[in-house]
Formats: sequence, C-alpha cells, structure tokens
Amino acid sequence: LDMFVERMQTVSGHGRSIVLDQSVQSLFQSLSAMHPPLLSAMEELDQTRAHYTGMEEKLQESKEARVTLNAMRRQHQEKVRQQQSELEMLARIQMQQKLLHCSDS
Repeated sequence: LDMFVERMQTVSGHGRSIVLDQSVQSLFQSLSAMHPPLLSAMEELDQTRAHYTGMEEKLQESKEARVTLNAMRRQHQEKVRQQQSELEMLARIQMQQKLLHCSDS
C-alpha cells in the first residue's frame, strides 16, 4: 500500500497521469486482488476476538462464583462448628444435672 501511494505521488509529482502509469495500474490490481481475502481475515479475527472476549467474561464469572462459594463454605463450616459447640455444652449441662440429681438422691 505504501509503494502504491509513493508511486502515485511520484507520477503525479512529475505531472503525468496516474491512470496511464503501468506500475500504478499493476499495484492497483494487486491491491484489488488482496482486498477480499483481507476483509475475510479481518472478519475472522473479529469473530475470534469476540469468542475470546466471551471466554474471558465466563472465566471472570467463574472466579466470582468460586469466591462466593468459598465464602459460603466458610460460613457453613463456622455454623457447623458453632452447632457442635452448642451440642457439647448442652451435653455437659445435662451430665452435670444428672450428677447433681444422683448426688441428691
């Protein structure tokens, strides 16, 4: 493309018609032939970019879900520990009451 622009500037700078210049015409035909494949490649790159952007969004959602899940696990573990502690305390109280009741008899 740079060669094409340079050649057009050179030809027009010398006062000649770019339409009649064989090099300009040859470069124009080459560029014209490359245009459809380049458009296809650009479209493919856009689709690939969109795909990876979607994957990045899903990855971020997964990371956020993992953080939330870990927080919920910790809360659940703490709740289970608290329940176990309460059950142990209740068992001790009941044991103490039984011992007091047996010693009173």
